[in-house]
Amino acid sequence: MFIKNILKENRVNISSKQIWFFITSITFFATFLYIDFTFTKSSYLKEKITNLRSTYNLQLKHQEIISKLLPENIIKDEKSVGSNQTPIALSKLIEELNTNLDKNYIFLEKEKLNKDSLTKNDLQDLSNSLIYKLELKKPFSISSINLSSVSTIYTFIPITNIYDDFIGYLISKEKDNGLNHLIITEILKFLFLSFLIVIGIFIYIHLQRRNEENIKIFHQYQDIIDKSVIVSKTNPQGIITYVNKQFCKISGYTKEELIGNSHNIVRHPDSTIPFFRQMWKTILAKNTWQGVIKNRSKNGENYYVHSTIAPILNDKNEIVEFIALREDITNLINRTNELKSEKVILNNFFNHIDEILIIKRDNRFEQISQKFFDLFAIENLQEFNHQYKCISNLFIPKDGYLEFSKEFNWIKEVVNNPNKIYKALMKDKQEKIRTFWVRVQKIPFEKTYYYLFILTDITLLENESLKEDNKNIIKEDIKSENSFQLFEKTKEALKLPDKIIFNLIDKFITNTKETTVKLNEALKSG
Repeated sequence: MFIKNILKENRVNISSKQIWFFITSITFFATFLYIDFTFTKSSYLKEKITNLRSTYNLQLKHQEIISKLLPENIIKDEKSVGSNQTPIALSKLIEELNTNLDKNYIFLEKEKLNKDSLTKNDLQDLSNSLIYKLELKKPFSISSINLSSVSTIYTFIPITNIYDDFIGYLISKEKDNGLNHLIITEILKFLFLSFLIVIGIFIYIHLQRRNEENIKIFHQYQDIIDKSVIVSKTNPQGIITYVNKQFCKISGYTKEELIGNSHNIVRHPDSTIPFFRQMWKTILAKNTWQGVIKNRSKNGENYYVHSTIAPILNDKNEIVEFIALREDITNLINRTNELKSEKVILNNFFNHIDEILIIKRDNRFEQISQKFFDLFAIENLQEFNHQYKCISNLFIPKDGYLEFSKEFNWIKEVVNNPNKIYKALMKDKQEKIRTFWVRVQKIPFEKTYYYLFILTDITLLENESLKEDNKNIIKEDIKSENSFQLFEKTKEALKLPDKIIFNLIDKFITNTKETTVKLNEALKSG
C-alpha cells in the first residue's frame, strides 16, 4: 500500500536502469544470504559432531568401560578383530546411549560400510552420498531437510581402538528443527532485505523526482530574478565570473567585456576608496553587505543600484565566491534629489513670506516658518512641540481678542467663520505686545486633518487705526468701511505684501485729507 501510494502520488515510471539495479541488488543479497546460510549450516553441523563426540566420551567415562577396550578384552583372537561382530563393549555402550538419551545411536563396523548395511540401518536415503564420505574415515554430519515437518540430522564420528585402529562409525540420528529455523531465518532475511531494496528504490525515485521538481522551480526562480534583478558573481579576488542580462543592459557592456574584469569597470569616479574598503572588510568577514552604489555605464551615464553582496561558503566554511544582487534605483534617487530641490524651494518661500505659517497635524506641529522663531523666544520646532500643545498658549487675554482655550474651541470658531476677522495679542522677544490677524484652515488628509495657521502681523496697522483723525477720514471718505475691510479688499485686489498695502492705504488717506482741505479752501475763496 505504501509503495502504491508513492507511485500514485508521484506518478513514477520505473526505468530499465532502475529495474536492472533492483535485479542486481536482489541477486547480490541472495548470493550473500546463501553464503551466510552455508557457513551457518556448516557451523551448526560441526557443533553436532562436537556434541556427539563429547557425549560418547562422557558415556565411556561414566560406564568405566575404557579398560574393556584393552586388547585382551576387546580382541579375543585375530579372527574376532576382523569379524563382522560388534565388540561387546561398544554394543553395551550403544545400548546405554539409546536408553539414557532421546536419540537413535548406531554403531556401524568398518566391515559393514556398504550399501546393504546402510539400507538395513534405515540410512538408504543417504546411501548414495555416504559411501565416498565413509571411506575418508573423518567425522561429518549431513541432514535430510524437510520444511513441512521435522528434519533429520545424521552425525558420524569414527571410532578407533586403543591402538588407534579404525573400527567403525558411531552414528547419531536426531530429529531437529534447527536447520529448518536457519532456512526460515535466511528466507525472512532475504524477504526483508528485498523489501528494503524495493523501498529504497522507490524512495530514491521519489527523491529524484522531487529533486527534478526543485531544479525546475529553481530555474523558474532564477529566470524571474534574472528578469528583475541585476546579478553578478565574482571569485574571492573580486574578478567577475558571471553576469546576467540585466547587468549587461544597465551597464552597457557585453558579457565578454565584463567577465574576467573587476567591478571597477563600472565604478563611478565619485565613489570613495574608504567606502569600498568597508564593503570588502564586511564580506571578507563572511557577512552580508548592503548599500547604495553609484556606478557609471559604458556610455558615461550615471546609475544607482541598491546592492546586497554575500559570500558563498563551502563545507569547510571557506569563501568560494561572492554573489551580488542589485536593484536599479536610479529613478528613485533622481526623484529624491528633485524632491529635495523642490523642498528647498518651498522652504525658501515658506520662510520668506511676511505671514507666519504654522502646520499642525493631530497634536503635533510639523512645520513653522522661520519668521516665527525670529519674533519669539523659541529656538526651534522641537522646543515648541515640547513646551506647547497649541498656538493659543502664547495668546494674551483681552476683550475682543482670541484667548487660550484647552478645548481649542477658538480653532473651530475661526475655521467655521472664514470671513470674520480674528485678532490675537502675543509678546515677542523684546517683550513687546504684537497684534496678529489669525486665520485657520482645516485641510483633510487621508484619515486625519492638517491645520494651517496664518498669523499676519498687523501691529502697525492696529496702532495707526487707533488715531482718531484717521478713523474720521476713513469713515467720511471711504463710505464708512473700517480699516480692516479696506485692507482685506486692497490686499485681495492687488496681491501685494501687507506693508506695501498699508503704506498705500496710509498715503491714500493722507492725500484724501489734504485734497479735502484744499477743496474746502477753494470753495470758500471762490
